[in-house]
Amino acid sequence: PVLACAGSNTAVDNLAEGARKEGLRVVRIGSSVRMESFAESLSLDAQMAQRGCSRDEVLRGADVICCTCDKAGSYILFQLPFAIRGVLIDEAGQVTELSTLIPLTENKPDRVALLGDQCQLPPTISSREAEERGLGMTL
Repeated sequence: PVLACAGSNTAVDNLAEGARKEGLRVVRIGSSVRMESFAESLSLDAQMAQRGCSRDEVLRGADVICCTCDKAGSYILFQLPFAIRGVLIDEAGQVTELSTLIPLTENKPDRVALLGDQCQLPPTISSREAEERGLGMTL
């Protein structure tokens, strides 16, 4: 499968819905509390319950696995028994450099695509000190 990430849950939900509309098998990873209602049926938990199979079986059957960049480093994707072929990061101009590195280093993909518009809003950084030290920089 391909791992499709973005910096916000809303952006990830939109990625997941777009992939689903194209006929791809999509799994959305993350807390259902943070998902839009239309994305809940795509969640890993919902698909495991619906199909009655394991996490790895659901993920292996996916064409696209969608999550935030930060969630790409979670235990759910850690040590998968199969390879992530590629990573797509949408709205890359709104994701900090450090968050962008998570799906790239944790999954070691063969291919990477960074999508975005340099005229989009910059990443949201809560700490002035962090921003002053360069942590608000995008890749």
